[in-house]
Amino acid sequence: MNEALLSAYLSLNAIIRNDRIVKDFTFREISVCHILYKAEKNNIKHITATLVVKETGMLKSQTNYVLNALLDKDYIKIVTNPK
Repeated sequence: MNEALLSAYLSLNAIIRNDRIVKDFTFREISVCHILYKAEKNNIKHITATLVVKETGMLKSQTNYVLNALLDKDYIKIVTNPK
């Protein structure tokens, strides 16, 4: 990996983690919240766990863990697809 890119990533990550808004979130939780934010901004009311897996590159088990953590913190609501 390019050393400059890695350095920029680590610096940005440190800035984000020190921000009070995201203090109680893991990096993966922030990533999922960002996906939800983008969806809401584009008037998409529901997204699937499959989309989160695709967008983040996380494993299904990791995605389920993060979604359940956000659910436990009352940041998201999970709706079962009626189909």
